[in-house]
Amino acid sequence: MKHSANTSKANPKVDRYVLYVVAFIWIIIILFAITTLIQPVWLVEISKPGRRVESNASLEEGNKLMYAGKYKDAVVNYQFAFSVDSTNYDALGNMGIAFLYMGDYKNAEKTFLQLGDIFKNDYRIEIFYMNMGELYERKKQPEKAFEFYLKAIETGNGGSYIHRKAGYMAFLMGNDSLAIGLIQESVELTKSLEHYYDEAVFNAFQVANNDNDTANIRIFEAMLRNSSKTESMIRFDEHILDLWLQNSKDLGYAYLYLAEIMVTQNRLDEARTYAVQCRRYAPDLNSKLIALNANL
Repeated sequence: MKHSANTSKANPKVDRYVLYVVAFIWIIIILFAITTLIQPVWLVEISKPGRRVESNASLEEGNKLMYAGKYKDAVVNYQFAFSVDSTNYDALGNMGIAFLYMGDYKNAEKTFLQLGDIFKNDYRIEIFYMNMGELYERKKQPEKAFEFYLKAIETGNGGSYIHRKAGYMAFLMGNDSLAIGLIQESVELTKSLEHYYDEAVFNAFQVANNDNDTANIRIFEAMLRNSSKTESMIRFDEHILDLWLQNSKDLGYAYLYLAEIMVTQNRLDEARTYAVQCRRYAPDLNSKLIALNANL
């Protein structure tokens, strides 16, 4: 009696089925890879919210590191944040500032110029001018710094800080009358309701940008472009403003700069008057006043 062999022949139908499954899997993998590489609009739109969250998380970590004086680590976080979301302009701007604090002026300028190119047709160009002013101030080039601070003021969005810095650069250039005028204007801006209204709207606009909140971005853009703010400013309370100004570094530095100008002109009585105001708003600047003149 004959026995059949234990070895079984391969089933052609099964082999073909396995081949089809493997081929299908590879096709899916290849299509996914191609789609990822070409980044079609629909994929970009779908992934935007997740990328914004990831980018902002890295931005916030970078900010913590920069405030702690760890500028190199901050730069790494800002670079990652901007690579994940190229519309996260806060990350790009802060990266330039971190380079500035590190003394890496070449990369700071390169980063600021990149930001300036993005903002060239945008009212936020003021930020670029301000950053460039800071750069040249640190490079001890007051003429160039003044030029950029003045451009920031000419945008119409320049606040009290930029007026004060432009004024101090004018002082370093030897133009005392222009310096006094700009710094005094800085004081008036700091004490005005409009200044705080603009600052509040701009900060809200920045938050909306970070959250990719397109509806509120349009609202805040319109508010920032609106030259008539009377109705909106009615909601601000002057008493609250007075409370805000009880401690003000902006006013403290403005009066410090004015005191310094008066000292150089040997107008000590006026210098003392400004010194009193400086101590009133920013007591911790007292050592700087004494360094100007022991009699202040």
